[in-house]
Amino acid sequence: MQLRLKRGRNGKLVQRWYAEGTVNGRRCSTALNKWDGEPPASGNASDYGDWAFEQSRAVANAKMRQWEDDLRGEKTVEGRKQTEARLAKSTLAVKYGVKPKKAISLESTPEVFEQQVLTNLRANARGKGVYLAIVQRFVGFVRGHAPRIQTLEEVKPEEVEAFLASLTLSNRTWNYYLFVLKMLFKALLEYSPTYEWIRGIKMRDDETISRELFGPAEIIEIIGTAARIDPLIKSMVVIASCTGLRLKDICLLQWASVDFAQNLITLKTHKTKGEVILGMWATLAEELRTLADNSPHLPNEFVLPEAAAQYKRNPDTLLDRLKRVLLVCGYGDAQETTGMKALPPCLNEAETRTAVATAISECDWTEHRKTTAQTCFDRYAEGKPLQEVAAELGLRSKGTVCDYLTQLETLSGCAIIRRSLIPLRSGKGESKGALNADLPEDGGRAKRASLRGWHSFRGSFVVSAIRAGVKMEVISKIMGSKTVEIIYKHYIKIDSDFMHEAFTSKAPAHARLGIANTTANSRLEDTRSMRLRAIEKEIQSGLDPRQTAERILDVLGNK
Repeated sequence: MQLRLKRGRNGKLVQRWYAEGTVNGRRCSTALNKWDGEPPASGNASDYGDWAFEQSRAVANAKMRQWEDDLRGEKTVEGRKQTEARLAKSTLAVKYGVKPKKAISLESTPEVFEQQVLTNLRANARGKGVYLAIVQRFVGFVRGHAPRIQTLEEVKPEEVEAFLASLTLSNRTWNYYLFVLKMLFKALLEYSPTYEWIRGIKMRDDETISRELFGPAEIIEIIGTAARIDPLIKSMVVIASCTGLRLKDICLLQWASVDFAQNLITLKTHKTKGEVILGMWATLAEELRTLADNSPHLPNEFVLPEAAAQYKRNPDTLLDRLKRVLLVCGYGDAQETTGMKALPPCLNEAETRTAVATAISECDWTEHRKTTAQTCFDRYAEGKPLQEVAAELGLRSKGTVCDYLTQLETLSGCAIIRRSLIPLRSGKGESKGALNADLPEDGGRAKRASLRGWHSFRGSFVVSAIRAGVKMEVISKIMGSKTVEIIYKHYIKIDSDFMHEAFTSKAPAHARLGIANTTANSRLEDTRSMRLRAIEKEIQSGLDPRQTAERILDVLGNK
């Protein structure tokens, strides 16, 4: 391998060093760095130039040796990888004008993603946590699927494809995973071949499962059942069915948004961030006044403090409580009703104390645990709340007391915790409908989608408002939707009653009377109208009222 100088078409020396030689049996040449200073007059690389020229020769020699080593090392797999990586970085710098980034180890990818992407992302903490969890799951899959991969740059389209194929998710959730992966590679490896491949993947068709709606009679039954079983759910159902608000907006509704003087609710929704003004129907106004009478209802206080606290802890609990009410109302298939636990029997105080004492003495707990459990039961049986019992015994929280009482219920087989003891339906009779959709046969979902839940009341509100004569533009504004088409697509579900009220009952004369009798019946209606108008004129001229009544009955009774 030797250094060369070349002349251009004009005969002058090209200001660049070149390397030429034979490596691995093939003739190779490449351009190196520019030379500086004054070259030799002969134009031959073997001759010497000035000091600056010789300094550039030393740099060219180093680059030539590195290039030669790279060519000789291509016979090994590792050598080819290093050469490809070096050439790729050089290509990026030339093609896109970007400085090659430092390689990101696969293990540190979630941390780098959190620092460089999630920090500047406009999303809440829960959403960012979901993004980070998806990246962590992807990294874990790659480490198990291809242990040889050490950096994110080494991840090929094959690994990404295998990860997406391994996901047993609905199309909507699968699209969410794909979106996060595109975000990851665009932020950290935007000019990599893997990102070029992944950006071309199309989203799957979103097979959205529509919620089943509740009719007016069904809502009345749900409210009545919830009033006996779970008063909090009863209040939430009233608000949901009369406003169409989402679950988060219901739970975090404040008294400052309620105006009893004007009978309005004004709030900014959490999802769309848009201001919504709602009129209060009579049932809703009565429910809110009842809640206001039983609470201080300060402007910054929540209308439903218990629901707000529970939503912040775990919103799924509120859905479980609603579905328990729906199960009592007769909804749910065999699988859903079988999964619910029956409440323990309620005994008198003496029998309960005896059963608890026997259960504690026979269990294999430590003496300290037995003493604590017995004391928790005694204090709670005296009527003290859980928080007070926990404070007296120095326990961590009221949840610890509840755990002791729950275990005592299981051991003794009798009811201890104070609750509304409304038994589930016996299962006899036909179900009013399932709470969750069946799993698809292709295995796309790992969890049954919800058919009847809090969002069902949102669609039920839309249909109720249409039946009440509210214009679609007003409904769209109330729902916070940008266009009326969104309401038609996602919330309106036509059933037999809705079809009858909105279409069948509005049939014109020719469709209502039948084609065969249209002409005859229309003529009869015209004749009746003419005779009634003639009677009206006679009444104005002073006709006897008794004769008028007889003539009117005669006209109306004429077939």
